[in-house]
Formats: sequence, structure tokens, C-alpha cells
Amino acid sequence: MARASAEAVPLVALVQSVRFGAYEVDVVGGTLRRLGVAMPLRRQTWQLLCVLAAHPHRLCSKAALMATLWPRTVVGDDSLVQCVVELRRALGEDGPRLLRTVARLGYRFEMPLSPGTRAAVAVAGMPTSGPLDPAWQLLTTAQGVATVIAARDLFEAASNRAVHRADAMAGVALSHVIEVLNRWASCPAWSVTLAREAAEEAMALDPANARACHARAHVAMQEGRPFDALLGFRAALGRDPTMARARLRMGVIEMELGRPELTAGHVASALALDVEGNDEGLRAQAWFIEGMAAFQLGRDEAARASMDRVLGLRPADALAHEWIASIDALAGAMRSGADHLELFRRSLPSHTLESLRETERSRHPLFKHQRDRLYDGLRRAGLQ
Repeated sequence: MARASAEAVPLVALVQSVRFGAYEVDVVGGTLRRLGVAMPLRRQTWQLLCVLAAHPHRLCSKAALMATLWPRTVVGDDSLVQCVVELRRALGEDGPRLLRTVARLGYRFEMPLSPGTRAAVAVAGMPTSGPLDPAWQLLTTAQGVATVIAARDLFEAASNRAVHRADAMAGVALSHVIEVLNRWASCPAWSVTLAREAAEEAMALDPANARACHARAHVAMQEGRPFDALLGFRAALGRDPTMARARLRMGVIEMELGRPELTAGHVASALALDVEGNDEGLRAQAWFIEGMAAFQLGRDEAARASMDRVLGLRPADALAHEWIASIDALAGAMRSGADHLELFRRSLPSHTLESLRETERSRHPLFKHQRDRLYDGLRRAGLQ
């Protein structure tokens, strides 16, 4: 018998489609095709194909495969063998050659893959296409609170379906976190509480879910537990190494721990995952974090340049205007500082120096010194 406590195969992001010979694994469509004709597969057999295709030429142990395919159920070896038989049958005469048995150890997928466009695959081995796609798209591209709320509504609607509930609750948690991070939350403490409850439920439903782990790490970060958060983001990356935004959050934590010189490495790693350069939200976040780190290192001109890059992508980004207002005022460019402060106020009119200070979590002397300098610049620009 294999139990859910066995080490699960850590899934990485698969591509949108992979081809080998006459076959195509359509990740977005959730279908195996042969010469364009769909080959029906049971859910666990499809998951097995996703796991193996994500790890070509790698031995996947029986225990790890069973823990991944049946994370909360005790099953016998026959369940996995049945999936292997079904997959080989779907692969026709090429099945035994493509899917090799390694005696007493596990299985290995032997065919080199020809990738198409990159796209994430859920930790459970199922494609991310489906009812949650519009919600994740809204959340990752949100530039205002209305979009975040719209995404949350979609997550909450999908949470009624058991098969999607873990991912949906992770989305609910992250929607509250994003409100806090962007200073859109009317009551940040309450938003963090709601995020914690949703993240804990997602983790209870599926401990192997990378997004649930990511959401819980965000909660720890907001609660002022940087080391727990750092470990949480590392755990999320262990479940899904392509989680670029987890790497960015680790860069922020390094700053809060007084180690801004380490932030650039996390930013570079995150940007490297955007192979096609089409994730605008990721790049805007990366450059913003890069700018904060440069400011903390006393490199104000580099910080200003990074914030300019953010505005090049998102001209209305309120937080980038906030930072430029401070940097320019500190440099004596008072008119420019005042102009950027006005643009910040248009988006977030209720904030004062005191309310902004209250959002800070770190008490590290280096971090606190540079944040005091940021607020001094905002005061010079005209914020009270």
C-alpha cells in the first residue's frame, strides 16, 4: 500500500503542448491526441501522463507517483499499474517504448519532447485551463481594487466545486493579500485575517498545492513573520519551481531582513522565468522591487530608473509615483516630486505619512532607516 505521506513527484510547469511522433499532449485542452484525434483518458491516467511528460527521461518512483495521483487516498500498486496499462494502450504500439518500466523502482518517459508555448500545470497534474483561468488572469493583471474583487467573486463561485476548491481558496487568499500589498484594503488587518482563513483551508484540502503554499507564505509575511514566510515561499517553489512571484516575494523579505544586496538575485531569477517576456505584471513587480532594493542600498538614481521602467509599463501605477515623488524631492527636484505625489494621491487619496508608516512590518535598523528616508522625501514633496 502507498500512502499520501510518501514523497510526491514535484511537478514543474509543463508547456502548453508537447509533441512526440504522432502524439500531442494538449495541456490547455486536457487531451491526448493521436494524429489530431483525441484519445480519452481517465483522470488519474491523464495526471500520470502530465507527470511523466513534465519529467522526461527521469525515473519517477512508484511511491512518488502514487502519492501525487492519490494524495489523500490509500491505494494499492494495482491502481498505478492500471493507469500505466491504459496510458500505454492509448499510445498504441509506441507505448512500451515511450513508457518504460524500471523493475521494482518505477517508470520513465523516454521520448524527447518538442515544447510549444509555456503554460503552468497545476500541482495535482491537471491543466490550469478551466473555470479558474479567468480569475487568475484578472488577479495577476489587476491594476485596481475593482479587478481584484471581480477575481475574488470568480474564485468564490468556483469554490463550490470540490475539484477546484483548493485552488479557488488559494485565489481568495491571494486576492485579499493583493489588496493589502497595493494599499487598497480599507481594513488591512481584517483582509489579512480573511486571507489566513482561506489559505489554511486551501492547505488543508491539498497540502501539495503550490498556490496554497504561496498564499500561506504571503499571510506569514503580512503578519510580520519573515522567516516563516521565507520558508513558505521556498516550499512553494519546491512544489512549483516556475513560481516567479514567490521569488519576488523572497526578494522583498531579504530587504526586510536588512539584506537588500540579495534582492537582485531573486528578481533576476523571476524575470528569467518569463521566457517570452509577455508577463507585464511580473515585470512591473520585478522592477518595482528592484527599485526598492536600490533605494535601500542608497542608489537613488538606480531606484528612480527602475520606477521609471514600471511607469513605462503601467503609467498609472500609484506606488511607483509615490516612490518617485520621494526620490525626486530628496534630490531637490521639488516640482517633479510634487507632481508625482499628486498622481499618487489621485489613486490613494486617503493615505497620510502616518497611515503609510503603519503598513511597514520590518523593524530591522537598515530597513527602518531607509524607510524613514522614504517618508522624509514624501514629506518634502508635500504629504502630511
